[in-house]
Amino acid sequence: MLFYWHAISLYGSFILFSKAIIMKRITIIASVLLLLAGVTQAQIDKQSELFKTLKSKDSLLFEVGFNTCELSVFDSLISEDIEFYHDKGGMSKSRQSFVNSIKNGPCSSGRSAMKRELIDSSLEVYPLHNNGVLYGAIQTGIHTFGDAQAKFTHLWMMDNGGWKLSRVLSYDHKSLSANVDRHAIYLPDEMLEQYAGKYEAAHIGLVTLEKTPEGLKVKAGNFEAILFPESEHVFFLKERDLQFEFLKNDKNEVEKFLVHQNDQVVDEAKKIQ
Repeated sequence: MLFYWHAISLYGSFILFSKAIIMKRITIIASVLLLLAGVTQAQIDKQSELFKTLKSKDSLLFEVGFNTCELSVFDSLISEDIEFYHDKGGMSKSRQSFVNSIKNGPCSSGRSAMKRELIDSSLEVYPLHNNGVLYGAIQTGIHTFGDAQAKFTHLWMMDNGGWKLSRVLSYDHKSLSANVDRHAIYLPDEMLEQYAGKYEAAHIGLVTLEKTPEGLKVKAGNFEAILFPESEHVFFLKERDLQFEFLKNDKNEVEKFLVHQNDQVVDEAKKIQ
């Protein structure tokens, strides 16, 4: 019932930077990783010790750290100078920044608001050698978060005889059930203005709505997105199968909104300001 808030972790839990700068950095990092991959051997056998070791690290990272919010596991898995690049949510540098983004995003309620699942057949590992000595590895794959899917590239480095995650690329995010059949309509500013304000949601906490020329900008934590009007009282996200239905009281004042997913109400937020 909380799958819709996975967008907050994937699209908004990290520090937001300008799109041009982010994409430039991602392109540079991706080019370096591809270059490194090109000078190494092909992906290793999935029955090899290295493949199994890094798959185990991936499981600890997500199945334990992310899915169950046992954040202490990150201390032994992630480098202090980790760099995380996300094609929708920006970037973060340092382990503390990365951990905070998880803590204040999908784990803000003490339990994960989503579940990450690895597409097992997609996982590949490419070792990195220096004069025949293994010093790192590139791990790639595809994973899902509720009704969203993305690709990832992880750079693991040897650190005092163990493996630590050093660089992360998270990209090609796409919805598995987007609002492809919904169309936005025009609503005048005075009509949009009545929905603007602060709301308290049952699961995610404080949600802020602001009027924009396109519709309503929704903010929750570091997450930001545009809600497009489908009718006078119903808005939708283009990236997700989510609809926001606004309800009024007897005085014709906006009282709350309901979040619908797959024809079910998955959350409710009351207007507080």
